Amino acid sequence: MSWLSKLFGQKEKPEVEEEKPGEEQDKSEEEPEDSDEETLAKKSTSKRSKQTTKAARPSDVAKSTYIPVPENDANLVAAHFGMLCPGGVAAALYIEQMPTKPFVVYGFITCVCTDLLPISLSVVPGLNTEHAITCLNCNTKISGLKGAMENYVIVTAGIDEVSRQYKFSKISIMLNKVTNI
Repeated sequence: MSWLSKLFGQKEKPEVEEEKPGEEQDKSEEEPEDSDEETLAKKSTSKRSKQTTKAARPSDVAKSTYIPVPENDANLVAAHFGMLCPGGVAAALYIEQMPTKPFVVYGFITCVCTDLLPISLSVVPGLNTEHAITCLNCNTKISGLKGAMENYVIVTAGIDEVSRQYKFSKISIMLNKVTNI
């Protein structure tokens, strides 16, 4: 969890160019005049940079920043909110601004037979709900909880039923995208 506090606890300092006493020359003499093409290119890039600095609205999760949480930290977060069952696995995304409306989280569960099972789960902020999936290859039944608490989207998974040949195999889960409903 320390990586998260480091990520958001430190503010970037703006870079300021300092003029040294011996370098007090007229900047207009140093800079050559730009051609018309260069001027147009500078204007278009400045317009693009201004458009990307818009702040995301809290209810607009698709435009908010979400960061994957490392597996060990995801397990700790899920356990903190009482979502992790014994023997289960968890995945989490840190959302910069938690939405107020339901949204969809996407990812993959790696089954005991190593098949990738795509998941798309509807999540309601502040509410834990159950989900279940069955592998079409080996018929393993996987269930867990999904929810959005504080600034985290958490999805947990555990094996409900597995065939004998995969009894000691493990599953894993990964989240990769969040969109609006």
